[in-house]
Amino acid sequence: MFLACGAVLLGLSYFVVREEFEPQVQRRPATQVERGAAPDRDGGVIAPAERPAVVERRVREEERRRDEEALADVLGWFAAVLGLLTVGSVGIGWLVAGRALAPVSRITETARRVSGQSLHERIALDGPRDELKELADTFDAMLARLDTTFESHRRFVANASHELRTPLAIMRAELEELAESGPLRADQQAMLANARRSATRSERLIASLLTLARSEGELQRRAPVDLGALVRQALEAERCAPADGVRIGADLRPAEVAGDPILLESLVVNLIENGLRHNLAGGQLHVTTRSDGDGEGEGEGELVVTNTGPVLDPDDVHRLFDPFARPDRSRARPDRGFGLGLSIVRAVATAHGGAVAALPRAGGGLTVTVRLPVLSPTAEQPRS
Repeated sequence: MFLACGAVLLGLSYFVVREEFEPQVQRRPATQVERGAAPDRDGGVIAPAERPAVVERRVREEERRRDEEALADVLGWFAAVLGLLTVGSVGIGWLVAGRALAPVSRITETARRVSGQSLHERIALDGPRDELKELADTFDAMLARLDTTFESHRRFVANASHELRTPLAIMRAELEELAESGPLRADQQAMLANARRSATRSERLIASLLTLARSEGELQRRAPVDLGALVRQALEAERCAPADGVRIGADLRPAEVAGDPILLESLVVNLIENGLRHNLAGGQLHVTTRSDGDGEGEGEGELVVTNTGPVLDPDDVHRLFDPFARPDRSRARPDRGFGLGLSIVRAVATAHGGAVAALPRAGGGLTVTVRLPVLSPTAEQPRS
């Protein structure tokens, strides 16, 4: 816009200057002819004997040439000034715009950093009470409300799950005492077995809810954890034992990451249990760990779990990470879990600054990939 206005101003200035020169071209030859002499092209004098028409023509040509040179000089100066003003205005405009838009960049950076684990961050913009200041304050107020809501939700889940443990423990103790009280009829034994299974299932649900609530909070410390070692321990545990003839394969390479050992163990166990629980009879499960770190705190550790299973719709895969979500509710059975496994995996990965992705396999089943930051040389060491 500035350049266009400058070009218009330059054109008008050139037109005015040219109009000022034209009358001189008309007047000056006549005066010189009346005096009987006129300059020629070489600066000499034309004799009075020459005809007035020749003198007038030569004077016109000479004046036109000089006027054109003068106009060319004026145009050149104007163009140079316009160029300098354009460059200067662009530089000044860039500086002014940068200072004016700096709060917008600050708001954008904060919005990108904010997540469920960093709602405590604020823009805290200083400056005059203008539109940008009002926008930043409104954004901070929104973050405060979200932080309060998220914290209340986490506190409710944790408190409710904790309070439910006490009555469940009492129920289990009474069931054990009933089982040892004496011989029971067949129907009583069946009822007792059902009650035990229900109590065990409720305990698992409460433990899962507590883990989910804890993983959604801020990490208290980070310590070196080898994903390969965690997977090896999980595969040796009874709760991850294969069933229905599922074959397990593993390619475990060292993959040290920085994080909470208990939460990362929960991530690994839930991921393997999910792959076994939603598998096929005689199916397969394969676990891979590796790291692309450079030893200087750069890179990521990777955990990949691939399992056979039912064919999944690609559009529905992202819903599997929602709490209590199952691939197919119509065929859901008690032994298929609560639908919290992948929710816990995602929450733990996010709390550690990592990411988790799931892709359906063409022949059925799922491939889940978890990527976590590798161990930094400054990571906190385990406390003794």
